[in-house]
Amino acid sequence: MKGIRPAFYAILALALIISVCGCSDQKVVNNAIQPTNAPSELPTASVASDSNGAATNTQPLATPTAAPRSTTTPSAPLTVGTSFPCIHETTDRTSVGVVTKVIDGDTIHVLINGVDYKVRYIGINAPEDTTKKERLGPEATARDKELVAGKTVTLVKDVSETDQFGRLLRFVFVGNVLVNYELVREGYAKATPYKPDISCEGLFYDAQLQAQQAHLGLWSVGSAS
Repeated sequence: MKGIRPAFYAILALALIISVCGCSDQKVVNNAIQPTNAPSELPTASVASDSNGAATNTQPLATPTAAPRSTTTPSAPLTVGTSFPCIHETTDRTSVGVVTKVIDGDTIHVLINGVDYKVRYIGINAPEDTTKKERLGPEATARDKELVAGKTVTLVKDVSETDQFGRLLRFVFVGNVLVNYELVREGYAKATPYKPDISCEGLFYDAQLQAQQAHLGLWSVGSAS
C-alpha cells in the first residue's frame, strides 16, 4: 500500500495538470485576435445598443441615389401660327424682311427681297406722330422703334394685301413677339379692327382689356382716351 499511494498521487496530480492546461487553451482560442486581412462585408445596418449591450434599434443604411430629374417639360416658345391660332401662317401669306424705318406706332418700312414696302399693322391704331401730334404719339413711336427698328421681321397677311393707301396690311413678328399685340397690351395703341381683316379682333380686344385694367398708356388714370 505504501508503494501504491505515491503512484496514485502522482497520477492524480498529472490528471489535474492536464485538466488545467485544456481550459487555458480554450480561453486562448476564444480570445484570439482575428486576422486583419480577412475580407469584410459592406455594412447593411446601423445598430444602437443600450447600456447593457442589447440591440435597441436597427435601421437600414440609406443607399445614395442621384437627385431626381424634373419631369416637367419646359413650355414651348411662342411661335407664329401656334401661340396665335387666329393667324394663319402659310407660304403664300408669309414674307420676311428687315425694318428700315419706323414712321409711327403702327406703320413701318420693310425691305423685302430688295424692295422697300410701307407696312401698316393689322387690327390696331396708334396715336398720330407725323403731320399731327396726338397724346402719346411720340411714346408709341419710340416703343415701336424699340421693338422693330433694324430688325428682321416676319410679316403675315390676313385677308387684304394692301389698304387704300397702298400699304401692306400685316401681322408683324419679331422672333416670337407679335408686335401688333404688344403695342395694344402695353397701352400704346387701341384695338381697331377693319373688315375683312378681323381674324384676330378678339385677341386684340383682350390685349386692350389688359391695358385698361392695368391703367397703361392710353388708359392711364386721368387719360381722356
